[in-house]
Amino acid sequence: EAVDGRPANRRRPGQSRRPRRPHRRRAGGRPSGGERHHRGRSAGPDLRVTPRPRTRPMTEDLVVGLILFIAMAGAGIALIWMARAAAKGKLKRNRYAGIRTRKTMASEEAWREAHVSAEKPTLLAGVVSLVGGLVALLLAGTTAIAITVAVVTGLTLILVVYGAYVGGEAADAVGGQAVDATGTVR
Repeated sequence: EAVDGRPANRRRPGQSRRPRRPHRRRAGGRPSGGERHHRGRSAGPDLRVTPRPRTRPMTEDLVVGLILFIAMAGAGIALIWMARAAAKGKLKRNRYAGIRTRKTMASEEAWREAHVSAEKPTLLAGVVSLVGGLVALLLAGTTAIAITVAVVTGLTLILVVYGAYVGGEAADAVGGQAVDATGTVR
């Protein structure tokens, strides 16, 4: 079948005899035997830039680590302060901070005994949280930071719950009347 008066198998003006194939280059960037340079490419070294793997910039890891450090270290410092203040009697019975169960709210003596007994596990929880915040700040990489935060948070929670259990048992040993959250004696 003819197009523009030429047979379909004939080449057009400016068309090469063979179909074009991409040139393969050997090491060093020079064409291998028999290949011609294509449209002004030099025979110099192949200077193609290889793409970098997609990673987050170091500044994002630093920002995430800094935020986690502030949160975890702040929680650790608060736990350490609360454990010491409550054990020394500086943190009086209240509805906001400390071990607030029926047993510990029953009397000042039960409150104080509970916090003296719970001081060591609560202090340890604060230290774990503080150290975990420092580690999160120093680590690079989302996975490492996430694993650190999960382990430290879990360990801190376990220690705080254990401290509350020990404190509740100590308050129970003291005895006293049960007091509800509003401060009413039952």
